[in-house]
Amino acid sequence: MRVRVTPPAALEIEEILVGLKQEAPQAASGLARRIDAILLRLRDFPETGVKTSEDGVRRVNLSPYRYLILYEVHQGEVVVHAFRHGARHPDELKVFGR
Repeated sequence: MRVRVTPPAALEIEEILVGLKQEAPQAASGLARRIDAILLRLRDFPETGVKTSEDGVRRVNLSPYRYLILYEVHQGEVVVHAFRHGARHPDELKVFGR
């Protein structure tokens, strides 16, 4: 299955990695590797994530990092909509503003 990261999600990932790289380069490198590993897992096992309260939206934790990937499976592809810190208030995790 194809994995597509939306431009807003790609920007969120980039901003987090750039900021983290300035403070902790090894952590940024580890997080980048973890993101890649999760995206590969989603390609092979798209139902891996936990269902959220938003219809069709799932989330996967990037443990041991405190970040989440929010995505949906749509027309034969995994669409990553958001990349967020897990400590953010749940209302801020809404992907489509519903």
